Amino acid sequence: NIQKMSGINDETSAITNATTTEGNRISGTKRSNDGGAGEQESRPKQRTIAQLDRSTCSAGPSTTHPSTTIFALNTYCWDMILSYLSLSEQLYLATSNHQLKMLFEALQHRYKIIGESDIGSIGEMELQKLLYIVGEHVISYESPLDPHSGHDQHLWILRDYCPNLRHLKMSFRRPRWNPLLKLKSLTSLHASLHFTDEGLYKDFIISLSDLPHLKKLKLEATSYTGDGLRALDKLEYLEIGNQRGFDASILASCCMTMKKLCHLNMGENTANLEAEDFRVIVRRGKNLESLAFSLILLEGNVPYDTVHQLPKLKHLQLWYRDNKFISKSFIEKLIQKPGTPLESLILMGNTLKLEEVDAICEISSLRELFVSAKQMQQEVFYV
Repeated sequence: NIQKMSGINDETSAITNATTTEGNRISGTKRSNDGGAGEQESRPKQRTIAQLDRSTCSAGPSTTHPSTTIFALNTYCWDMILSYLSLSEQLYLATSNHQLKMLFEALQHRYKIIGESDIGSIGEMELQKLLYIVGEHVISYESPLDPHSGHDQHLWILRDYCPNLRHLKMSFRRPRWNPLLKLKSLTSLHASLHFTDEGLYKDFIISLSDLPHLKKLKLEATSYTGDGLRALDKLEYLEIGNQRGFDASILASCCMTMKKLCHLNMGENTANLEAEDFRVIVRRGKNLESLAFSLILLEGNVPYDTVHQLPKLKHLQLWYRDNKFISKSFIEKLIQKPGTPLESLILMGNTLKLEEVDAICEISSLRELFVSAKQMQQEVFYV
C-alpha cells in the first residue's frame, strides 16, 4: 500500500540510501562482517521501500534485479513517490543512481510540459539536469516574461536537449537568439522583446521565418512598430500585446500575405488603423475565425461594423470606452451575419446600456457571452 510510505521521515534520503546500497550489492561489492552495525541501520529503510504492494508496484519478474528491490518499481509507483518530493529533491534522487530507469521514465512523463512554477523553483544547474533527463520528451517550455530574468540565456540548453519542443514562452533581450532558430519543431512562440537597439526588433521577427513549422505567434514588444511582420506568411495565429507603439495599419498588409490566418488579435492599444486598412482586413481575411480589436483609438470613419461580412467569423472580442461605445446597429448586423454563425462575444469596456444588452440577447447563435463593464444599468441584471 502506497500509504505505508508515510513512515519515511526523509523521503529523498531514504530512497537514495536504498538505491546506493542495492547498487553496491549488484556490482559485487562485498560487505565485511565487521560492518554489521552500519548495515543493520540501513536495512529498515530498504524494507520500507521494498514493502510497497507488489501487485501495484512490481514491474514483473526480472533476471537482473529481485522484484522486492527499489529497482523493480514501475513508473506508476515512482510517480506517486515523486508527488511527495519537491522538484529539487526529485532531481537529486534521479542523479543519485543512473540504474533507476523507471524513475527517469516517470520524470520524462511528468515534465513533458515545463511551466513557470517549475523553472522558478530550481536553480540553473538543476534546470540543466532536468532538461538533460527529460530531453526529447519536452514539448512545451514556459519561462517568466520578466525582462530582467535573463532566461533567454538557456536557449542553448533547449537547442541541445529538446529537439521536439513545440511551444516556447520566453523574454528576449540579448542580441543573440540563433539557438532559437535551431528549434525546428517549434509551432508556437510567445515572445516578449526588450532590445536596446530598435533595429533588432525587425531582425528578430524576420529571422522567425527560418522556423518552418511556426504557426502561432503571440508578441509583446513595447518599442516595436510591426515592421517586418508581414514576412511571416505561414502564420495561422497572430496576437499583438497591449503595449503602445504598434502601428496597426501594418496588419492590413499582414492579412494580404498570411493566407492561412485564422486568429487575429490586434491588442487594446493599437493605433493608426485607417478606414481603408480595416476594409482590407475584412476583404482579405476570409479565413478569420477569431478577431479581437479595440474601438478606443479608432477614428470615427473606420467601418468596424463591417466585421459581420467575415464569412467564417465565430469569435469576436472588442475593447471600448464611453466615447467609443458599441452601437445598436453594429449588434443588429451581427444578428443577421451571413455564413458561419457567431458563437462567442467578449466585450471589455466601461458602460453598457440596457438597449445594447437587449440587442446582444437577440444573437441566438451565441454559446459564450462575456461582458466586463464597470457600470451597467440595474435592469441589465434581470435580462
